[in-house]
Amino acid sequence: MSVPAASSVLIALAASLVGAGLVWYAAQALQRGLQISHAASRYWLGAWLCAVLPPVLALLLPLQHAPLPQLTSALPVALNTLPQGMLPDTAATPGIGMSLAAVLPLCLWVVYAGGVLLSLVRWALATRQLHAVLQRSQPLQATQLPGPQSRQAVRQLQAAGIAVRCTEGGGTPFAVGWPDARIVLPAASLALPDRALRLVIGHEAAHLHRHDPLRAILMRLVAALYWFNPFVQRLAARVQLAAELQCDARALAEAPVAGDGRLLAQAYLETLRQATALQPASALSHRDPGGHQLRLRHMLQGDAGRRPGTAIALLLAASGVTATLGLATVQAAVTAGPPSLALPLHSASVTLLEPTLPPAPIFAAPLAHARVTSVFGHTSDFRQRAHRGVDFAARRGTAVQAPADGTIIAATRTYPDGPNYGTVVVIDHGGGWQTLFAHLQDYDVDVGQQVRQGDVIARTGNTGRTTGPHLHMELLRSGTRVDPQAWMQ
Repeated sequence: MSVPAASSVLIALAASLVGAGLVWYAAQALQRGLQISHAASRYWLGAWLCAVLPPVLALLLPLQHAPLPQLTSALPVALNTLPQGMLPDTAATPGIGMSLAAVLPLCLWVVYAGGVLLSLVRWALATRQLHAVLQRSQPLQATQLPGPQSRQAVRQLQAAGIAVRCTEGGGTPFAVGWPDARIVLPAASLALPDRALRLVIGHEAAHLHRHDPLRAILMRLVAALYWFNPFVQRLAARVQLAAELQCDARALAEAPVAGDGRLLAQAYLETLRQATALQPASALSHRDPGGHQLRLRHMLQGDAGRRPGTAIALLLAASGVTATLGLATVQAAVTAGPPSLALPLHSASVTLLEPTLPPAPIFAAPLAHARVTSVFGHTSDFRQRAHRGVDFAARRGTAVQAPADGTIIAATRTYPDGPNYGTVVVIDHGGGWQTLFAHLQDYDVDVGQQVRQGDVIARTGNTGRTTGPHLHMELLRSGTRVDPQAWMQ
């Protein structure tokens, strides 16, 4: 993975910590303020989506900045403030100045990818354990059931193509939706009263009707991507708790009988006592004491909370869209880098002193046969921004001559503020004057070298962003680009 791509992913995931935290606290506050039911699974699922989707969508949106046809700043200060003769040869050691910026995102990416891999391995091991439990299970026989109500529930499920199986020992009942629908009952649960076992079976059947096993698998895979984000995990737990509450309510509503709530609560407590420490991977359960207490209260007292309407759903959707667009904009700006990574060579205060500067050097044409093909300030379909220099027609390999006496302050194939420039040579002529030559094939000078007017400094090419071989020349006066043709004689 390239450095920009790694940085973009890390920016999205880091921002998800803040975003998911805000969603978590806002969803809780909204739930309490509007007295929304804890069983409102769509509400909590919407909050979970608002936490996990913006970073993913932001990576997919085409909001990256288009490459600039020209640099947006003058030569960086660092290249001109070092003593002459001690300037680094960036061409000989490309990318040294950016090594830390390149290594750090990649190291963080390795850590993140390692966390994802570890989460997936843990999920695979738990899935393997689940498969082992299913392999050991046996078809449930009618004689194993305690009474007619549970037998009728099992017959209805079998008629719908849902297998009911039994495992030895204790544990909690669970449902599996893939590759085929199954409900697994531990042998200890068959000792429950007939009516209580019917309610337990009805609860697991409700999970299959809602497609909760598939939803749980998908959320588990997403959780692997967000292994570092506790807020995403908490929101996922609330989605699961809401699903459990809805399945409890559905089991009690199928054939309501007075006292069913207390009977289901007693059966629930009994299965918790029998549960093993390690649950199967797809067991639709939760382990927090607060969730257990909430389920028992809903079984015994019912659900008095409100179900969110369309307005709440639209609010959650709008929040997710806003977060996505905001994060995408931030990612595009950070990945593309700031508009100018370097300050102009001369500040505004120096510009005020410009009348005291020495007169301009006499600039000659940089090519023996100079023919201008694009003038300063020119715009076109290819170049949306005003041209910041002059282009000369030249075949690849044509000698480029120093337009005036000066010192080489940059000779590099990795110009720090403009990858579109390709290979670059910059000459400082003193008195605030600099010339820049871009898209070069190669160069014949070193940083710190003194050159005289007419010396060959480089050869033309088409490196960087070009439409063909040519020479691009810029002239800077106290850090401001000026028209080179106006100063050439």
